[in-house]
Amino acid sequence: MTTALRFANVSKRVDRSRQLHAVSMTVSTGSLVAVLAPSWGERDQVLHLAAGISKPLRGQVRVFGCNPYYRASVRRRIGVASPDVSLDRSLTVRRNLILASRLMGQSDRAIGDRMADLLERFRLSSTADVHVHKLDRHQQALVRIVRAALHQPALLLLGERLEPFDASLVAAIDHLLMEQASTESTILVTGRLDSRLASQCDRVILLSEGRLIAEASPQQLLGCLPSEQVDAPSPLPHRSRHARQTQLGNACRWILDNPTAIEARKRFWDLENAEHASGM
Repeated sequence: MTTALRFANVSKRVDRSRQLHAVSMTVSTGSLVAVLAPSWGERDQVLHLAAGISKPLRGQVRVFGCNPYYRASVRRRIGVASPDVSLDRSLTVRRNLILASRLMGQSDRAIGDRMADLLERFRLSSTADVHVHKLDRHQQALVRIVRAALHQPALLLLGERLEPFDASLVAAIDHLLMEQASTESTILVTGRLDSRLASQCDRVILLSEGRLIAEASPQQLLGCLPSEQVDAPSPLPHRSRHARQTQLGNACRWILDNPTAIEARKRFWDLENAEHASGM
């Protein structure tokens, strides 16, 4: 299996504050991975480094084997949705999307149908010709998601908060991610410990105070919870998913509160993951 994204002993400081410290991780091509952290600074720095927006103080970041900070051809294969990657507020939604696609090497004709489809899915069709500064912040977040996915990137980076969105919009985002995954795109989402998307990911990477604390599947993380904290599964799908999301958040908090107890489990996970990889 090829590697889409690799951090090798990456450290990063912002305003004299260390956001990342010697973080090493690998994201395989075609996988869906969540990076969770209590602090927004750690999550944002992972996203910025992977997108080639900033460069590390120490260590290496590689996207498809190249340094994204110096290679525009690599950055054109990346789509990033984050509040820090702002829209042009003086332009309409449509013009923002067209301009972004042109920068990614796409023609207006090539993205026309897909743009109309994504605007419809995210309930933005009626605002397509409205200037961005007239949209509320939730609508602007949806426009950033559409912009990131419009050119069907090989690496999609999603750092938008999903909590403000209703169930139908979250379902639209879920569908978009599954659609991207079906094309062998690699997806990295960042969020809080109770992120809505983390339970659907192949792997979860947990950061705290700039360090990588745990890297495992959602099921492996859920296995850390003491039995008295595990709720019985609900027969209703939407409640079951919410319960899983809540329990995964609880598991992440338990791991951060019990760092020494996780070391033995990490060795077990490494063996389990190695066996899984060898059997593929």
